[in-house]
Parts: sequence; C-alpha cells; structure tokens
Amino acid sequence: ENERQHDAQLFAMAVLLSSYFIYNAKGVIDETAIQTLSVVTSMATHVAKSNPGWEAPHFMWVLRDFVLSLEDQSGRPMTATEY
Repeated sequence: ENERQHDAQLFAMAVLLSSYFIYNAKGVIDETAIQTLSVVTSMATHVAKSNPGWEAPHFMWVLRDFVLSLEDQSGRPMTATEY
C-alpha cells in the first residue's frame, strides 16, 4: 500500500511539473485505459480549480502494437478505402 501511494504521488508530481503528458498504452483502448485517464482528468480539474494560473500539460495518447483488422462483417478482407 505504501508503494502504491508513493507511485501515485510521484505520478502526480511528474504531471504537475510537465509541459506534456504522454500516455503510452499497448493494444486497443479499453475500459481500464479510460478509467486511468478519468483519474488523471479529475486530478487536473482539482489542480486547475485550486490554482487559477496553472496550465495543464498537453496530452498525447500513444498506442503501441495496435492493429486494425480491415474486414467486412462476413470476415472478408477489405481495403482502407472500402472500410
């Protein structure tokens, strides 16, 4: 539990001091990723209300190892234009 709290505090400090927030995710966007971003958004909202001059860092979401399967409803391959 202490390690988890320490990680959260370190993460918060890094976001507050950064000009960019890069969220590096592997695979597709899922519910866990959305929940994680919800926590970050809540934290940023709280900080912004407490410090009117504070500017939130720019946000970049990097998806790694993401593959979009271009198939129609019957499973046949299709081109990007057909998609």
